[in-house]
Amino acid sequence: MEEKFFEIARSGDKEAFVKLINLYKRKLYVIAKARLDNEEDVKDAIQETLLKSYINIKKVKCGDKFNAWITKILINNCNNILRIKGRTPYSYDELELDKYYVDDNEIISVDESSNLFSLIDLLKEDEKLIILMYYSQGYTASEISSILNINENTVRTKLKRGKEKIRNNYNNEL
Repeated sequence: MEEKFFEIARSGDKEAFVKLINLYKRKLYVIAKARLDNEEDVKDAIQETLLKSYINIKKVKCGDKFNAWITKILINNCNNILRIKGRTPYSYDELELDKYYVDDNEIISVDESSNLFSLIDLLKEDEKLIILMYYSQGYTASEISSILNINENTVRTKLKRGKEKIRNNYNNEL
């Protein structure tokens, strides 16, 4: 279905573009919220991303690249906002995320009673983004590597370190 919407949107159909974006809106929101500290900046980044992606959708060769392409645009827009305003801490309070799993082998389900957001806040900014992209949004290490323009091994290392920090801090809270 995604591929169908992409092809129709690529030909200039506005309704198909809206349907395509509706498939990605939650992912875009989570990623923007992970980078930015307030809702207005998040909305601005997403709006700018949608505008740029609508104007330039013909540059994407095939539908399976759309996800990484629009995510890269969003991250660049978030980075532009951060450069203009300067970096400030952000809050996860308004995020409505599904369950996170801390480790692939030893699955730890973090429910609402534990303070997952405070555990994630202990991570470095790049680790936070990678953890969210991998576990919440389902991106592979290879996709994250492509989107963030960093080596895939670096992504895997940051995932491992982030998981270890979360696990250690989670165990300390018990």
